[in-house]
Amino acid sequence: MHYRIRIKVEPYWNVKKFDSDTNTYTAKIKVEPYWNVKIDALMETVKEIPDEFKNWVSDKAMSFSRYLIYSTRSKNEALVHCTHCNGVTLVDRTKIRLRNNEKGICPLCGSQVTIKARGRMPAHIWDKRIVSFIEPREEGFLWRYFSVHREVKQDGKTNDSLLEIVRTFYKFAPNGTPCTSSYEYREYKQTGIVRWCTDEGYRERSYCALYPGNLPEAWKDTPMKYSALEILSENRPSEQIHYANAIYRYQEFPQLEWFIKMGLYKLAAHLINKIHDGAFEYNSRNGIRGLRKNGKTIFEILGLTKENTRILQSIDGNIDELRLLQETQSSGYNLKAEELERFYKLFG
Repeated sequence: MHYRIRIKVEPYWNVKKFDSDTNTYTAKIKVEPYWNVKIDALMETVKEIPDEFKNWVSDKAMSFSRYLIYSTRSKNEALVHCTHCNGVTLVDRTKIRLRNNEKGICPLCGSQVTIKARGRMPAHIWDKRIVSFIEPREEGFLWRYFSVHREVKQDGKTNDSLLEIVRTFYKFAPNGTPCTSSYEYREYKQTGIVRWCTDEGYRERSYCALYPGNLPEAWKDTPMKYSALEILSENRPSEQIHYANAIYRYQEFPQLEWFIKMGLYKLAAHLINKIHDGAFEYNSRNGIRGLRKNGKTIFEILGLTKENTRILQSIDGNIDELRLLQETQSSGYNLKAEELERFYKLFG
């Protein structure tokens, strides 16, 4: 008896079927699609992340996730446990204020913490951040995004998990225009196989924290070399900023570097995030308010005198505080830093 064999090539399945009526075997052979082979070859060139990055994620990027868990021992005494330094001590409640969900300072390590009453906190607290790492390449750089989850238990123990979710490769044309190819880690076409696939936007990573430890060296041969984003990240380690936008904002408005180096981090983040893109000037009844995009000096861009610029620097003023300072300046009032902050809290 002779059998006819029919071979059908399809990715990921390996199934054999015999049809007794026609004496035919149908075999589906596992064949890797060409585009996946190409992606795999590219991913093999990616390096291991350094331990310094992992330490930064735990200590800096997740610095908002620090808790002081307390248990009442008596009317004026409580036992506290810091999840950051893992220290345990008795404290005098007449000297240290302990209120559930309020902010405070750890009496052992001095960290800023969120206070939690052990009896009122949930069994698990889950905190999340998106963090990113710049890996240098022969041409351009690779922007790697990670999802970080921290579990905080009632006993004060913590567990961190780090999962890489997106890799975006950047190259730059001679005129500085970025060219990108992006990939995300997800299930491939409902096959149950999780792998690197072409980025279709399933993984959210727009707002993230940026590792500053290897910058600006990691992108020294690109237009981002002098962007000063590492300074912004060092001073705002856990803040989620749309850093990828900075590539385009820096090209159209290179004075962004000035804001960062002057310590005007809130204004720099506002410009990068393009919040309604409302930072630049508009006409009010008392004149132009906001940033003057065509200004030649930082004072012209801010629309402030040197003295008022120093006041804005001292409080790291945001866009609304800038406009308030512009209003008082045009009205002939000279505000002090603490007065500006107070007025902003009152009138916004």
